[in-house]
Amino acid sequence: MMDGLPICITVPVRSECDDYERIHTHHFHELVYVLDGEGRQVTDRTSYDVRPGDVYIFPAGIPHAAFCSRGELQLLLVLYVPDAYFAASQWDYDLARAWTGLIARTRSEQRIDFERDRATSERVSSIFESLSREFREKRPGYRAACRLWISEFLLLLMRSAWWQTHIPKHPASPSPRQLIHEAESYIHANWYRDIHVEDVLAVCNLSRSHFHSLFRRHTEQTFVGYLNEIRVEHAKRQLAETDLNVSEIASQCGFARPAYFSSVFREHVGTSPRDYRKVNTDTNSVV
Repeated sequence: MMDGLPICITVPVRSECDDYERIHTHHFHELVYVLDGEGRQVTDRTSYDVRPGDVYIFPAGIPHAAFCSRGELQLLLVLYVPDAYFAASQWDYDLARAWTGLIARTRSEQRIDFERDRATSERVSSIFESLSREFREKRPGYRAACRLWISEFLLLLMRSAWWQTHIPKHPASPSPRQLIHEAESYIHANWYRDIHVEDVLAVCNLSRSHFHSLFRRHTEQTFVGYLNEIRVEHAKRQLAETDLNVSEIASQCGFARPAYFSSVFREHVGTSPRDYRKVNTDTNSVV
């Protein structure tokens, strides 16, 4: 799963009478779209009769397998989505939170049924066809294109009739770990902006003292240390891969003052931004 991007593959499925793979689990989430054929998707608790256009989500750790009907060929488009995909990217916060809710819901029911919503079903089909094409052709910018298609799928799902009847409008109170996950998601989505702890408190609805206590307990870092670590990792990439000067990189990575950026960078990396660039690039750009 290079660069946090999901793996997208097209899978031909064999019938149950063949020598098939046993029910299995993954450490990542599996998003399945049925392209063609009929058969069954099974878990350790239930079985679904599948048809073209069906969408299934198997969260990490859920045992499952796919079988086609006798004499049929079932073709599946499968996305393997790492758990950190949404938190580690610049996703809109609402979409990242929607994905978390979707994973929680599909731990008990894996099929997303659009049978009574033809317009949504047709749009979902178009989205998955576009995703498949982007992964297959890998044209310039395909990673960004895949993010956009996945984002559109989530947005479409959030506005669908299925969502209104299956995702609770007033979920149970989140656990401390869920609150910190929301905080982490917000930080990963906004690290390059001028954000402060007050912004995160508004997202997870915690008092300042309670937030700092929970955040340190779950991440073993302070809020500032966590934020700066993310910013420094992005700065390292820009120093190695671009000709931007140090002040420009500092600004783009959320640091208001170049001197503070250099101090934080040295604290995390053990060397100055300029020296890091000399070692990690073949160019001799003036910085």
